[in-house]
This record gives sequence, structure tokens and C-alpha cells, in this order.
Amino acid sequence: MRLSFSKKFQRFSRFLAKMYLMYYDNPEGKRVYTLSKVDPAGKPTFSAHPARFSPEDKYSRQRITVKRRFGLLPTQQPAIKY
Repeated sequence: MRLSFSKKFQRFSRFLAKMYLMYYDNPEGKRVYTLSKVDPAGKPTFSAHPARFSPEDKYSRQRITVKRRFGLLPTQQPAIKY
């Protein structure tokens, strides 16, 4: 039985939906993207996807205040040298 292109694509997209892009930092400090849940050293990897955004975020003011206090806002960081 041969599958049409759309059926193959549907199966493949279901397979991809279960895979999440992850990353880990290599020894040089650069991000290495992978689909694995652990890095080669055996440590867990981090999700490369941003957290969900909600316009009804109750705690955004507190988060920004804490980041400002500890100098973590992007505007408080030194400029990136390209």
C-alpha cells in the first residue's frame, strides 16, 4: 500500500510534534542545539523554546523589578561585540 504525500507528511509531522529542540553549552560557552534530553557529558539539556506569553501576566512588574535590581535587564548589559 502506497501512502500519498499528505499522509506521509501527517505521520512525519506527528513524529516531529513529539520532539523538542533542546540546547546545552559547549566548553567554549556556545550553545549547541540538539533533540536529545541529555548532553554528551550526561547533564540534562535546556529547552530552546521560550515560555508561553500571557497578556494577563500578574507578576511581570515584580519580575522586571528584580531584574532591574540585580542588573539583569538587556538594557543594563554591555553591548554585544560582533
